[in-house]
Amino acid sequence: MRSVTRLAGCLLAVLLTAGAFGAPAGAAIPRDSVPVTGEVDGLYPGATVELVATVTNRYPFEILVKSIDATPSNAGACPASMLTVTESTAEVVVAPGASAGVPLQVHLDHSASDVCQGATFTVAFSGTVVEALPGATNGLAFTGGSIEAPLLGGTALLALGVVAIRRARRATA
Repeated sequence: MRSVTRLAGCLLAVLLTAGAFGAPAGAAIPRDSVPVTGEVDGLYPGATVELVATVTNRYPFEILVKSIDATPSNAGACPASMLTVTESTAEVVVAPGASAGVPLQVHLDHSASDVCQGATFTVAFSGTVVEALPGATNGLAFTGGSIEAPLLGGTALLALGVVAIRRARRATA
């Protein structure tokens, strides 16, 4: 019974230690609470140019932009289907009260007609933004997985090994 109590104490310590590492990302930020703006120049039929979406952080803590996407609307007689915006999955941390740019690629189809020249497209931005936790990482190298499960499993195996060794020593004594 004593070894079970020690094992439970070890596991409790492991759980508390694992919790100190934090999660890969914090709480989700409500949609429409983080302003995103951007403009692009130099588009012509067949061209691909970079659009820097500027994300402004109004919060008193760092935010982590996990992805940004943009959906264009029709620009007069020029259909939105002529414009393709590639989603950005570049993760960007934005300091409190600051702004940061997230790059997106914009392509105007080569078959765009003359009515698209000089057209101004309205673009609706969407994406995923979470609270950036202090000292948090984006997971383990190469896998992006969480550290908690391997840490907990390894420590539990270590504790079981210690209990097994003590029992074996008592049995031979």
